[in-house]
Amino acid sequence: MNSAFKGANLSFKYSESHVAYIDNHSWYLMGHGSAAEREAKTFMGQDSKKYLNFYTGGLVSGLLGWATFPYDLAGDPIMDGVVVLDESLPKGSASPFNLGMTGVHEVGHWLGLYHTFQGGCDSIGDHVLDTPAHSAPNYGTPEVGLPHNACTAGEFAPIHNYMNYVNDAWMNELTTAQETRIKEQIMMYRTGLLNR
Repeated sequence: MNSAFKGANLSFKYSESHVAYIDNHSWYLMGHGSAAEREAKTFMGQDSKKYLNFYTGGLVSGLLGWATFPYDLAGDPIMDGVVVLDESLPKGSASPFNLGMTGVHEVGHWLGLYHTFQGGCDSIGDHVLDTPAHSAPNYGTPEVGLPHNACTAGEFAPIHNYMNYVNDAWMNELTTAQETRIKEQIMMYRTGLLNR
């Protein structure tokens, strides 16, 4: 995680004293926006203005994770945070999504980043100028040097970006403008994280 966000001058600290292991089948299999999610976050969450609340579980079938965006914090601080499939963590069984990049991707959302394919070719996209617009997500391990589904001739879809949908082993970059957006989003919405 720290390697992924070092260009934005961010580092995360794991605090054992803030870790809770709860044996609750309903919470373990929570779905996005579910009553179980709200119950779990209400019980376990720490001050979301100061901390990244990072939850893991088995989740409902087919989901790797989700996150709230910075602008959601003020309206519903209890729900603020990141939820990921436990088996997507390093050494988990969710191959090819078991190197921890789901966590990086979801924390990217939590810090204000959208998918690189946001809106396809017909909208303002991900609000970042140096991520080439592309029509849809990229999956797997797309071959380097091909445009894939880039919207503009001569450009290449960002097949190694953490905010795309490629396999974990293929993800290894954020752009300079994405890192700038993260800093801006923190200054606008998450100032409680500064100097922690």
